Amino acid sequence: SDSCSGIVLLKVMERLQPGSVDWGRVEGTPKNKYERVANCNYATKVAKDLGCKLVGISGQDIADGNEKLLLAIWWQLMRKDFMQFLDELDMDQAHVLTWANAQVAKSG
Repeated sequence: SDSCSGIVLLKVMERLQPGSVDWGRVEGTPKNKYERVANCNYATKVAKDLGCKLVGISGQDIADGNEKLLLAIWWQLMRKDFMQFLDELDMDQAHVLTWANAQVAKSG
């Protein structure tokens, strides 16, 4: 998948927080698995620096294309983007989360 090199993840993180990625540390076109894993390890570091909780997820998991763990990372990044959006609208995050949890509870 496109996420296995770490490049796409890093681009999204840079978009979420400009300046968060030191592109000098990234192998733009990784030639082997070692370079892909290095990029992915850096992507996990940047994600943690952005406040994502990546318990039990390593760069190796990303490079190997572990779908479940990749989805967990993407979910964290989407959540961060959504929370930033709410902040831009001056909406109370706690109120929105309470509403969303109530909607989920109603649906069973």
